[in-house]
Amino acid sequence: MQGRIGLLLAAKASEEDLKCADQIVYTMEAIERGHLPDEMCLVELGEAFNVEDPIQCQRVVRHLLDVVSKGSIGRAVLGMRQLFDPRSGVLAPDSDVLELHPRLVQALHGAQQEKANEWSVLAAPGQIKPGDFLSFTVGGKPLCVKAKDVLFAGTDREEVIYRRRRNQYFITAMVVAGTSSHKGVLVRSGAAGGAQ
Repeated sequence: MQGRIGLLLAAKASEEDLKCADQIVYTMEAIERGHLPDEMCLVELGEAFNVEDPIQCQRVVRHLLDVVSKGSIGRAVLGMRQLFDPRSGVLAPDSDVLELHPRLVQALHGAQQEKANEWSVLAAPGQIKPGDFLSFTVGGKPLCVKAKDVLFAGTDREEVIYRRRRNQYFITAMVVAGTSSHKGVLVRSGAAGGAQ
């Protein structure tokens, strides 16, 4: 069975699985440094670990068995293996740090550009910036213009000027309330490019 990333589908690691993996790593690193993990110390924190002490070794094995009984380290490791597999196309193959594959970065950038190209209904003050595109009808005539200036931006007094010489503008609060002569005002980010 092939997954969406071209690998076998595997169960996603749960929070318990990740805690299990964390605890095993924490335990093994503590032992490697020569002491027991804090939760295993009977005498004092930082109790020394002696690999030649069979009682301590037995306690460590019991502790690890207790940890693995609460989650699946296998699911956590398998999930990471699939994530790191170059065929997954999720992570940048030549990077020493965890970063997205360049194709995913490009796709996300494209999605952001597409979102910037979308028209949205004017719903509140603060939504329009100078240079944004506006589409509406006024006096029954459809217009598509750029916002030249926004006065009192983000307040109930916000005024959007779209033709300075003719002093043509609308008050956002009146558009939202439906009392403006400007009807059906739509906004599109000016950062998206030229008007369509």
